[in-house]
Amino acid sequence: MTGEAEAVGPPAAEYDEYGFVVPAGALGREIVRYKQQFQPKAERRVTRWERFRRADPSLSNRRRLKRLVRKGIPDSFRKEIWAHCLGSQRLRDANPNKFESLLREPLSDETLSQIELDLTRTFPNNKLYKYEDGVAKLRRVLRAFAVHNVRVNYCQSLNFIAAVLLLFMDEELAFWTLAQVVSSEEGAKGLHIDGYYVEGMDQLRADLRALERIVQRKFPNAYASLRREGVELEWVCQEWFHTLFSTVLPIQTTLRVWDCLFLEGHKILFRVALAIFKENELRISKFQSLEEVMVSMREISSHQVDHNSLLKAAFKGIGRLKRAQIRREQAYGERMVAEENAAAQARRERHNQAHPPPPAKPQLPALDNPGHGEAGGSGEESPVGAAVREAARRLESVIDSCYDSILGDGDDDVDVSPVDGEPPAARLPGSIPALSPDSVFSYLGVSVSSMLQPSNSSDATRSSVNVHRGDNALATSPAK
Repeated sequence: MTGEAEAVGPPAAEYDEYGFVVPAGALGREIVRYKQQFQPKAERRVTRWERFRRADPSLSNRRRLKRLVRKGIPDSFRKEIWAHCLGSQRLRDANPNKFESLLREPLSDETLSQIELDLTRTFPNNKLYKYEDGVAKLRRVLRAFAVHNVRVNYCQSLNFIAAVLLLFMDEELAFWTLAQVVSSEEGAKGLHIDGYYVEGMDQLRADLRALERIVQRKFPNAYASLRREGVELEWVCQEWFHTLFSTVLPIQTTLRVWDCLFLEGHKILFRVALAIFKENELRISKFQSLEEVMVSMREISSHQVDHNSLLKAAFKGIGRLKRAQIRREQAYGERMVAEENAAAQARRERHNQAHPPPPAKPQLPALDNPGHGEAGGSGEESPVGAAVREAARRLESVIDSCYDSILGDGDDDVDVSPVDGEPPAARLPGSIPALSPDSVFSYLGVSVSSMLQPSNSSDATRSSVNVHRGDNALATSPAK
């Protein structure tokens, strides 16, 4: 019986060398086939890297390093080369106890809860993050980063970047590498993209505007196809840049992109995005509907299995793309984002003017033990003081009821029809005056003296107050 159950049950998951489940179907077969096809090249590259490391232990020959990095860093060298390119190893050496001390610092409940929520969403198809040990490592890296980078704190997408780093690095080095990826603290190294992960994401939005201009110029047919279907380029490409392609490309391709990204800087994001359009320009140009665009663009990125062809397109197929050109387009994007932000602020101000918040209820001043003797004196509260305190308590309750009746729950129309003897201005939510104790007593028609009159029986009525709003009346119950 057990044998039959095993025979008809689903096959056991197959994992790649990085711990990810190999996709089922045609995509999985394509990944396996390409890996086998690429294996001879991969072995030759390992030999070249070993020879280079023996000849240049300090990695001082940047020209040679760049040429090798563009061909791909072997897995056995990635930890060392990434840390060198980003400067994270030097930061770790200069701050030997920093990581552990950051973990002892408090974080807000909001940040902690967001990190915990994202932990369960981070690469559930990777076996490292199926178990608590891997999740705990990722948690510590994200918490330390949130304390360390005050400007960013924590933002979704950082969990995916940190999770990929942990496939090659221990927690402490992964933390320093993440810090360098986002906001460089080591010389000219790092990506300097902290503006991707702060409120408003202005830097990310500006870069996407810049990318849109370059795509429109280099691939006009593909761009026209997207616009014809009403698709903004940022809908497609925001995740590409925000996660550094880690959630959209196959892991083998992501790693090849990161090899170049960590050495050459974030211009590589533009080159790789343009290479995807270059490799798929004809297909993109034939899109016929919004649904086809959104589904197909996701499929296109997930099927970029041939990382060698993609990187060749990034460096040769897209034509010239100088840093100065990218910077000019980024400056344009920054102006566009500034204009969008100014327009949004103006809309908020107009909305606030048209829908002002309801006024706060007036607060009666605290009565500091009225009826006592001089300051610092002691003794029992006088009858006058006790009566004033009781009057203030009851009046405060009446005022609450009055405001509730006037303002309702914030949605009811306010009845502003005149009532005999009632000051209209006092009933309008937009013009309710500040109330002093004297004006409160005067407005409600209550005299302190009437509050002080002793009752002749236990059921005597001490006061009765009616506050009108239109035809409705609120009356305090007689004090018994």
